[in-house]
Amino acid sequence: MAQQYFVLGIGGTGMRCIESLIHLCAMGMFDDTDIHLLALDTDKDNGNFARLKEVKEAYAFTTALGLYQFYLNGRKVGEDEMTPGWTSYRRHLLYQTYDVCI
Repeated sequence: MAQQYFVLGIGGTGMRCIESLIHLCAMGMFDDTDIHLLALDTDKDNGNFARLKEVKEAYAFTTALGLYQFYLNGRKVGEDEMTPGWTSYRRHLLYQTYDVCI
């Protein structure tokens, strides 16, 4: 079972902390973790919600001990077939990076 974190961001500083957490997730620091975000900001005119809602980049780093095709929400991602191709799993585990921003 994956670890779960619940993150609450309050106000402008809290929203910036959530943005920082999103960047850490993109770097792979929380790969086996479910993260639930809750943002509370009473000042709707400061632009924090707009930045949080606009996802500019989303990447999936995928791998397998064998061949696979990557699907996200029921749709095949990328054009790769029989990924990752031939490799020696004893020494190397190749991964692919897909841009999944919709």
